[in-house]
Amino acid sequence: MIAIPSRHRSLTLLAAVIVVQVLLLAAQIKRERQVRLIRVWAVELISPLQRIGSWTVNGAFHSWGGYVGLRTAQKETTPCAPSWTA
Repeated sequence: MIAIPSRHRSLTLLAAVIVVQVLLLAAQIKRERQVRLIRVWAVELISPLQRIGSWTVNGAFHSWGGYVGLRTAQKETTPCAPSWTA
């Protein structure tokens, strides 16, 4: 565990108690549509991470798909045998 110097122990305990009280209040308070405040906070914290992950996965998928699609299009446009019709 993290060693807390004795001179900062009271301040650390006060900060911990305040954080716990705010979280407990957030669990009790309901916002519009009967959604608890702590759930709103959790969504607000996780949403940016989820968007970054989704953007990364979609970007990788589309860049790979674009490359494969380009190679497929090139194969389809090049004839397999020469055309002898003039």
